[in-house]
Amino acid sequence: GCGIGCGSGSGDGEEVRGGAMVSAQPGVSAPSNGSANRARFHDLAQRLPILRYDPPIDFVEDLFAHYLDVLELRAAERDLDEDMALIGDALEEGDWQRIRAQSQDLARRKEECARDEHALAERARQLRGAAAAVASLAPDTPRAEAPA
Repeated sequence: GCGIGCGSGSGDGEEVRGGAMVSAQPGVSAPSNGSANRARFHDLAQRLPILRYDPPIDFVEDLFAHYLDVLELRAAERDLDEDMALIGDALEEGDWQRIRAQSQDLARRKEECARDEHALAERARQLRGAAAAVASLAPDTPRAEAPA
């Protein structure tokens, strides 16, 4: 599968409910105090380390759009597999044409996904490189000296 998302499961045990990311595991809940946003961002930064480099919003939007495309691809693959299982041996010409069209569309979308992922990976590499260059130019922060 693709390195960013195509073909790999998240397995994170969380789901979106009411616009917020919450744990889907029994007995585990998201923090309800003021630290909830910090905890969510920390979790997100752990899953998407590129966020540590403060990428431009268009990159983050493209990244999430890519993840949505990956999820749609997975659903389309499941639908195709289910359709083929339901048809079984009774494959009529109309069924064959429909499945062939779905398969071709799925292959085309997988190629697009791989191209998009490659472009995102290249942009991420550039962002990390730019952040490293800026960090190397920053002067060391002077340390406070202990009183004598």
